[in-house]
Amino acid sequence: MNKEELNTTNKLTFNNFFYPLLFLVSTIIIEIGTNIALGFNLFPTYFLLDFFIMLLFASVLFLTSNKIAQLVLTIIILVVQSMISYVNVTLYSIYGDLFSFDMLVLGAEAFSVFDPSFIKWGFLAFLLIVLATVITIMSVFLKHKISYKLKSKTALIVLSIFLGSQTAGIGGYFIQLACLNDNNNTVYAEYFENDKKLYDQLFIKSEALKRFGSYPFYFQNLINLTFNAFNDINYEEVKSYVTTNPVYETNEKTGILKDNNLIVIMCESLEWFAVNPILTPTLDDIFNNGITLTNYISKSKTNYSEMDVILGSVPSDNSFTNSWHGSNSSLLDNNLAFSLPNKLKNAGYETTKFFHDNSGSFYGREKTHKTFGFDEVITLEDMNIEDKAEGLIGHNSNYTKDSDMIKSCINQIAPTNQKFFSFLTTITSHGPYNESKKLTEYYKILDNGGLEEFKTWLANYADFVYPEDDEIYETYLRNYLATIMDLDRGVEYLLNYLSENNILDNTTLVIFSDHNAYYQDLSYKMRNMEKSEYDNPQLYKVPATIFNSTLEPELISDFTNPYNLLPTILDLLGVKYNNNMYMGYSIFNNNFSDSIFVSQIGGIMTDKIYSENNVDLISKFEISNEDAQKFKENTLKFYIKQEKMNLVYNSNIFEKYPELIEYI
Repeated sequence: MNKEELNTTNKLTFNNFFYPLLFLVSTIIIEIGTNIALGFNLFPTYFLLDFFIMLLFASVLFLTSNKIAQLVLTIIILVVQSMISYVNVTLYSIYGDLFSFDMLVLGAEAFSVFDPSFIKWGFLAFLLIVLATVITIMSVFLKHKISYKLKSKTALIVLSIFLGSQTAGIGGYFIQLACLNDNNNTVYAEYFENDKKLYDQLFIKSEALKRFGSYPFYFQNLINLTFNAFNDINYEEVKSYVTTNPVYETNEKTGILKDNNLIVIMCESLEWFAVNPILTPTLDDIFNNGITLTNYISKSKTNYSEMDVILGSVPSDNSFTNSWHGSNSSLLDNNLAFSLPNKLKNAGYETTKFFHDNSGSFYGREKTHKTFGFDEVITLEDMNIEDKAEGLIGHNSNYTKDSDMIKSCINQIAPTNQKFFSFLTTITSHGPYNESKKLTEYYKILDNGGLEEFKTWLANYADFVYPEDDEIYETYLRNYLATIMDLDRGVEYLLNYLSENNILDNTTLVIFSDHNAYYQDLSYKMRNMEKSEYDNPQLYKVPATIFNSTLEPELISDFTNPYNLLPTILDLLGVKYNNNMYMGYSIFNNNFSDSIFVSQIGGIMTDKIYSENNVDLISKFEISNEDAQKFKENTLKFYIKQEKMNLVYNSNIFEKYPELIEYI
């Protein structure tokens, strides 16, 4: 071997380390930028846990002597990290939610509801600058070749450094895991002061990302999705939870609507300012004459709000729309005997149907809602509507009219010769709030004095402000109001049909909003709030009522949330139930004061207190130590029950042991 060959094959220079080091610096910069954009600390609490996983990726880059391969791998990893970071910043600003890999199955849905107003231009520019800088630097250094023979001392050194880096990364990772706070001194500490439990389960996503960083979070997320413990369930523990001390509490309202037909209407993005005597007189009359929940808080997404009321809970460690595992771990074959449709069928209801004027594939409703217990799932494909929306959800806000859904399906919604339960999810008011050719008749009313009358009415409504001198938001508001006017006409048609067929008095309507009008920040604008006030529960106060023509009107000003609706409905209908199966309580029961809302998209709240982690409490009001302590205790109860309900879902206990159904 000559001297020149020795220099080529045995020389290890800074050039060998440059790309891996550049990757480490770049990925840390993206991590810091993401944390700043999310409002987190610059570095996660356990930064070394994050760093050691980054080191594992860097060492893989170091192993190859092909600089083009190094460049491509580096760019791929950084682009994936940037995409996840961008999605996180976007989701967190809209919902308070963060990306997890089980969301991949909802990719088409996410794309179909995307709106340009969601784009975070500043953060996007930051990511593009970082990526462009890395690509430029790496391209410049491509001419500095890495060259050594496979069988050389240099190759041996490279391999040794790689193995050493991998050992350091893996060893450091497990050492950091061993250093995670594992506080089990109290039950409260086990859930909210125990970093080991949080890392294993990631049950509070925002808190987990703050403490561990992106790489550990998504590594553990993949582990949880790929290697779950659903097959190692202690069935005796689940049976004990179902059968031991089943909770059923009656009150003076129990059974006052016994044998009533039931129609539940979940209204897309319905806001209190949209319920008014000027533009929506039917809804206004219903809310003024029902058992109306004036302090109803719902921070959610549509699919979660449905499950909150149909199931009374949402599995937090598994998903009905998760295709990651395939059929082996799917919940779609479960016997959900405790669901609202199943409970009502067991109580003698002859038909249970779900209606939605959107594609049945959206959120997988064509499959999930059959599992929920509905006899029929009737979606846009099944409806005889002339002017249907185009595409998955109806791009450009050109959605199918809710009034058309109600009119076309009226005989199925309210069959006159059967005891029925129908659940309707609307869509017209989904957003974005651009003009729709389908709503021309309502624009005419608004433009011919209706909007001015509404403006005068709103001036007396202290909770909201009209967007004066802001033409863009006035346009958004006009378009939004037109969508709710259409819902109002559909509900009017429904009430007239029930009355004409002499079934109005024995039909109960439950009308509630899934969440606020978050598109284009309309909910913030109408409340005169800043985006930084996402931790104010009043932002999520939306309408909910239970209406029957024979009921005395009643205003419930206590804090309520979606989990209260299912047990309240069963309570009023006189259907016996086990409250251990539901995350909330009937609004007429003594333990109603223990209500707490834990949003699936982030945040724990009542009407006065908000928290991300049940440790740091935020309130715009003066709260006592007793209030704070009760909040923490009720949140702890919720998470303990959530773990039990996860076992109920994952065990399919009522299919394996049908005799347990008598306990629910």
